Amino acid sequence: MSQHNAPRAVRPVLRSRPFERQDIAPLLKWFTSDHDVKQWAGPSLSLSNLALQLEEILNGATKWRAFSVFEGEKPDVMGHFQIAFDPLLKMSVLGRVALSPRVRGAGAGTEFVRLAVKEGFANGAHRLELRVFTFNVAAIRVYEKVGFVTEGVFRDASPFGDTFWDVQIMGLLWSNRTD
Repeated sequence: MSQHNAPRAVRPVLRSRPFERQDIAPLLKWFTSDHDVKQWAGPSLSLSNLALQLEEILNGATKWRAFSVFEGEKPDVMGHFQIAFDPLLKMSVLGRVALSPRVRGAGAGTEFVRLAVKEGFANGAHRLELRVFTFNVAAIRVYEKVGFVTEGVFRDASPFGDTFWDVQIMGLLWSNRTD
């Protein structure tokens, strides 16, 4: 088969819906240590209080709206993300982005983030931003592929044990999205 006739990779068809109580148990299985939880959610959470924090989100006790992501009609949650919207600034923040271990490295990340971006702009936001630890190179590559640009780095911004992690700030404007 010539290079021109090579089959194109099929992009997964992903769908999101608001996070539900039944999604908590699968999500908890994705994290096995405080390190995993803090890399995903920042310094305010730990493995021991994760279920409680997710319940608070479901009960509307935080600024975050949470979403579960599925591949096609498959019933298993394959991803999770959260969006916070500030109507005064017309800005959304994308956070707590996670893929199930069963799909990590399988090429679903880009489509997953595109879906999250679509949700982030659905409320009329002009700007979408996120924070990612600088050592999370795979995530940064996906964010860049979707159109996010690095706007700066907060050095030693997040404590973890006896050390601090740098936090990279990335942004995407409505006019620069690549959907």
